[in-house]
Amino acid sequence: GCLQAEPLPRNVDTLVQQGDMYLDRETMLPYSGPIFSLMEDDSSTVQMSTTLKDGLRHGPLEAYYENGQLMARGSYSNGEPDGPWERYHENGQLLGRSSYSNGEWDGPYEQYYENGQLSSRGSYSNGERDGPYEDYDENGQLFTKGTISNGERCGEWFEGGEAFTFDPCPSN
Repeated sequence: GCLQAEPLPRNVDTLVQQGDMYLDRETMLPYSGPIFSLMEDDSSTVQMSTTLKDGLRHGPLEAYYENGQLMARGSYSNGEPDGPWERYHENGQLLGRSSYSNGEWDGPYEQYYENGQLSSRGSYSNGERDGPYEDYDENGQLFTKGTISNGERCGEWFEGGEAFTFDPCPSN
């Protein structure tokens, strides 16, 4: 049999977008293959590159700032963000690390200031904040600390030097 060559990456402008789905302009069928988009102001710079499978984002995705710095890197599965993601500040410093499962935030996350200091950390469960949470000011001083259960604060919290008590955390 003859090997099918990988399709050349297509500019997303050559496709028709309907919701999360990308269609081939000529056939109006869902498109499969690598795609990219270019900056609005600078058509020589790639803004985003990923792959489509049956019209949906599927596989690794990278997005860039106008200056060419990486903005975000992660992957999709059948149109939903899935697995670990990293985001970056325009100066190249890590902005945040998080994970998705079936399109929902899931698992631990961390966020950082442009100077590289930790800004906050916590975790998600099925799209809701869940578990210990901390945030810091740009000098690395702890500002807030507490526990979140299903998106609600619970138990002992500390914020800006003051202590607060919320309903006890469920003990599951």
